[in-house]
Amino acid sequence: MLLAGWFAGVCGRRERSRIGKLRRRKISPFANVAAEQLEMKTLLSNIAVTSQAGVISVVGEASDTVDHTLTASVVGGQLELTDTAGADLTFNGTTAATVDVPLPTTLKAIHIDLPGAGNNTVSVDATDLPKVSGNFSVNLGSGTDSFTLTNATVKGGVIVSAGNGNDSITLSNDTTGEVSIKAGNGTDTIQLMQDTTKEVEIKLGNGVDTISISNDTTGAVSLRAGNGGDTITLSNDTSGKVALSTGTGNDTIQLTSDTAGRVAINSGAGDDAIMLSNVTLQAKVQLGGDDADEGHDGRNSHDDDHGNGDDHGHGHGNGHGNGNSQGNDDQNDDLTEDGGDDGEHDDDRSPVLLSINSGAGNDTVQLNSVVGMGHGSGGSKWQIDLGTGNNTLTMNSDTNPGFLNVSAEGTGNNAVTINNSTFGKNVVISLPNGKEQISLTGDTFGHPVFLSTGTGSGSNISVDDSTFSKLTKFTMAGDNAVLNLEATDTAAGTGTEFQGPVQISQAGASGAVNLGTNTVGDSLVFDKLLKITGGSPAAVLTVADANTTFNGPVVLNQATRIDV
Repeated sequence: MLLAGWFAGVCGRRERSRIGKLRRRKISPFANVAAEQLEMKTLLSNIAVTSQAGVISVVGEASDTVDHTLTASVVGGQLELTDTAGADLTFNGTTAATVDVPLPTTLKAIHIDLPGAGNNTVSVDATDLPKVSGNFSVNLGSGTDSFTLTNATVKGGVIVSAGNGNDSITLSNDTTGEVSIKAGNGTDTIQLMQDTTKEVEIKLGNGVDTISISNDTTGAVSLRAGNGGDTITLSNDTSGKVALSTGTGNDTIQLTSDTAGRVAINSGAGDDAIMLSNVTLQAKVQLGGDDADEGHDGRNSHDDDHGNGDDHGHGHGNGHGNGNSQGNDDQNDDLTEDGGDDGEHDDDRSPVLLSINSGAGNDTVQLNSVVGMGHGSGGSKWQIDLGTGNNTLTMNSDTNPGFLNVSAEGTGNNAVTINNSTFGKNVVISLPNGKEQISLTGDTFGHPVFLSTGTGSGSNISVDDSTFSKLTKFTMAGDNAVLNLEATDTAAGTGTEFQGPVQISQAGASGAVNLGTNTVGDSLVFDKLLKITGGSPAAVLTVADANTTFNGPVVLNQATRIDV
């Protein structure tokens, strides 16, 4: 007994001495205990689950750094939630890795909030889940996160937000109101598949992002990706208006077999690739909350002919270019009697049905079997701005009942190729000051056409197997410009006919105009006035008489004619 008392006294004196030393050093004697308790709390990383007034909430902790793998599905008429990694779920005072939440009679909303910095994976299979009358919202926090929602019916919106990190978000086979997805910087992947939605809005930060929407029916679609080499793919969708934009980087944007109200594409600086294939553009469409019917014909869809007069010339040729090609210079010089209103290029009031702006860089734009249709499409406009750089535009088998306006900027070398396409209203292709190329083959133009190249030397315009119903103007400002009309065909075709007057201007030195000089016998017919104005030295006009027919006067200024 005496020995035990002595030992307790010694231990007590030692503990009092240790505490005294800690206090003199201003250190709490209970700090280690508190730290151990905090560490245990962090490792447990509890997630609170509540169900109140028809709202189910799953809420983590803001300071959480644990990686969560949370799954949710309906089992036995209840919403079963399981976190298989790093956390316990607490519901109605019970804490476990799996909890079952009774489903309310009216499910008003579901909120999942994991605001921490862990790498979270959330998967929700909504099969047999009642319709959510309000919103389904998810906050994934920062980290490399993943969210999947399938088979859900949500009357309100599906709202998903993720911070910085490489995030993956997938919605499939859902019927929802508005879908709003926002993610920060990182390599993000967003997929929507077989959904029916009222509207889709996706905004991503900088990074090499991928956005894919396939087999969806929706209203308006707005997709915005930041800087980085982004990929946006839409396929087999039916939607209202579509707005796609990317930042700096080599981006790829592709629409395949889609039907849309209006399409606007803006890609930032970089070498971008934009392709529309088998796309139908509806001038007036009403889906979901889309206001695409704004795209009505602001010009009352009247078929402005921009002139129907005849050429009224006085010096007619004799059918194959052997007549007086120096006809009277006062004969319809300005060509205003058949659509030559020089403010005529298109109507700025026309709604834009298709808009592409590819920005700076060497861009490639392809339109294959794109069709404009619907009420007001004849008064709408396709507008393509290739920006600066060495750009390529290819159009194959397209049908545009309205206006077409193609432009570029700078001194890059641009190439525009249009094959087997039909245009209902004015067509304007205006290329800048590089070595430009415009090639038209197998096309039909219902209204005036205006093709121009800038001051760069050696630009080329060629036309084969096409029909021009109204006024056609070729304007080439650079030296050594070459215009080939039915001059380069290597396979027999239908030939080319200009049913309205034609004006050719080559203001630079030593221009060349070649008419009908093909080797396969394709015909070239001018039904009305042909006027050619060259520069200094004069342009050279070469006419293959066997293939070329003039049914109207030919007027030459600063141009020398050679018949072959």
